[in-house]
Amino acid sequence: MEIQGEEEAIDKVIQSVETGRYVWIHHMDVTEMEPETGELGFASID
Repeated sequence: MEIQGEEEAIDKVIQSVETGRYVWIHHMDVTEMEPETGELGFASID
């Protein structure tokens, strides 16, 4: 899973996912990245 956004919003998503029935987060990497030139949006692809 990849997620982008404000730190507070990301924290809320992580808390929400962790309260699910079958989800266990056992490792997480955090990387701050600058947007690429001309980047206007983000999409997650399965």
